[in-house]
Amino acid sequence: MSGRQVALELDDIQRGVLAPRPTPYAATYLVFHIGDRTHGRELMRRASAVVTSAADSVSPSGETWVSVALTSHGLEVLGVPSTSLETFAWEFRQGMAARARALGDDGESSPEHWEAPLGTPDVHVVLTAVAPDPERLEAAIDRTRPAYEQLTGVTAIWRQECYALPTETEHFGYRDGVSHPVVEGSGIAGSNRLETPLKAGEFVLGYRTRSAASRCRSRRRWDATAATRPSVNSTRTSPRSAAT
Repeated sequence: MSGRQVALELDDIQRGVLAPRPTPYAATYLVFHIGDRTHGRELMRRASAVVTSAADSVSPSGETWVSVALTSHGLEVLGVPSTSLETFAWEFRQGMAARARALGDDGESSPEHWEAPLGTPDVHVVLTAVAPDPERLEAAIDRTRPAYEQLTGVTAIWRQECYALPTETEHFGYRDGVSHPVVEGSGIAGSNRLETPLKAGEFVLGYRTRSAASRCRSRRRWDATAATRPSVNSTRTSPRSAAT
């Protein structure tokens, strides 16, 4: 399988997962709380119509796209069975606040100092819009409104606007977005053409990860070595055969 070309179901993957962010960029994050499961599921149904698919080599609005993300609490509220939730990574199920110490978010950066409602179980769904400029960003936000309007069981609880500085640096002073990896099977070029493509499973559930591929290669090497060794049973004379 090492030489097999991975085929991704691009029409079922959000473009924001695989495509590089535009430079410069503008973005908006909308956080929602689901108070009614039926309305939450309706939000997901509507969102599927506005999310930009990775199958589009060029987004209808150029380098503009909308994506949706869910927290572990959000999946639970939507009715995902616990047996399915348990298959997700432990870090995802814990959440950022529970992992603050492991991530070094202590002191002034500890969860009690985070802006509410971040880090709380109230965060269920995040709609993200990314665009090269504020004008196209506002158009993308307008496209998302039908997904959550008139759903009384879904409440917008937080909004964050993000804009690249004129220096193309982050607010901390460093320049972001200088490189982008290529994901195996995506068909989207990375910033370094000499870089080995990363396994799709590192970004998308249901595909092979790097660690899984390594285990398979190790197993194939072990099987190949074992096949060249004489079997212990084939070279040992049993007491019964010696007696006869």
